[in-house]
Amino acid sequence: MRKQNLAVLITFLALLGSLVYVGINREKVGIAIPSSTDSPEIQDVILHSYAVYRGALRNGGDVSEFDNVFINTTDYHYENQDVRDFVSLVLGPEIANVGGYLTVMKAKYIAYGCSVRSFEDIELAAKKEDRNVTSDEIKSIQEKCYGVLPPRISEGAPPKLDFEKIDITGDRAVAQYDDGAALLEAILVRENGRWLIAKIEPIEIHY
Repeated sequence: MRKQNLAVLITFLALLGSLVYVGINREKVGIAIPSSTDSPEIQDVILHSYAVYRGALRNGGDVSEFDNVFINTTDYHYENQDVRDFVSLVLGPEIANVGGYLTVMKAKYIAYGCSVRSFEDIELAAKKEDRNVTSDEIKSIQEKCYGVLPPRISEGAPPKLDFEKIDITGDRAVAQYDDGAALLEAILVRENGRWLIAKIEPIEIHY
C-alpha cells in the first residue's frame, strides 16, 4: 500500500512539469526577457531539460546527465514526507538527507526509467508468446521499480517553449515559460559559469 501511495504521488509530480508535454495554443502575454548573453543560456538549459527527462526514461533510468542541468539548493524543499521517503527508497537515506531539486529529480527518473525498461522487456516477451501482459507482471514492475508504473512518453521533437519573463539578479534567475501544457516557473543559479535549474513549479495547468 505504501508503494502504491508513492506511485500516485510521483505520477502527480511528473504531471506538474517534468514530462514532455503535447503543445496546445494559448494567447500570448507581454514578454519581458533581458537582452543579455545569459538569457539564451537560461532558455537553452530549460529546453535541454526536456531531452534529459526523455533520455532517462528511454535509457533505463540513466541520470548521469542530470548534474549538467539541475542543482541542489535551498530553493527546493520536499513537498511532504512521502516525497522524502520515496527519495530515501530510491537513493538511500543519506542522499535523501541532502535534499534539493537535483536529488529528487534523480530519484524520480531512476524509478521511471526502471519502470519503462521493465515494461518494454515484459511487453516484448508477451508478444513473442502471443499473449497480453498480465496483471501479475504489472505488479512485478511496481515491486522492482520503487512502486511506480511507466509514464507516457511523448515522441517527436521537444516542445516549443514560449518564454514570458526572465529576471536575472547576479547569479540567480527566475524564468516563466509555457510548454503548451502548463505555465511554469524555474529558479536557476549560476555555478562555475553555467546556469543550472534549482527548482521548477507550475503556475497554471492548462488541462
